[in-house]
Amino acid sequence: MNKNQIETIVKELNQFPHKVEGKARFEDIDLMQVVHNQKYIYWIENARIEFLRDMLFPNFDGNFLDIFPLLIVRHEVDYFGITRFNQKYEIYSRVAKLGRSSVQMENIVVINDIEPVVHNLTTFVHTEKDFSKSREIPAEFREKILNFSRI
Repeated sequence: MNKNQIETIVKELNQFPHKVEGKARFEDIDLMQVVHNQKYIYWIENARIEFLRDMLFPNFDGNFLDIFPLLIVRHEVDYFGITRFNQKYEIYSRVAKLGRSSVQMENIVVINDIEPVVHNLTTFVHTEKDFSKSREIPAEFREKILNFSRI
């Protein structure tokens, strides 16, 4: 990702309908005294779960994956900054693309309100409950995704 693409992301943050906030904990830090790359994946995963819950199942406390099974089939991650111990961060989330049976989510981890440190694209496929094959996303969920995500 080049500098122009990063600047574009910062300008588009208001188009991300979901935000989760956090703070880098001691357990997130590696020997270089910065957040380890793998920890960003965990942070983003938690942000995506909250995003999916708020978008599709806002009043449901159970395991929504039993109702709407999703399987991750692709991760794409760009790192262009660092986060230090006790530093606050925000993770912005949106649906980037909606296919017949797939959903591509985009996440941006930001520090200091406008400084992106990680960009992530993850593609999910809606599947049968046993993950044996993909399924078309039901109209009910498709409508919720389109309405919430403004795509």
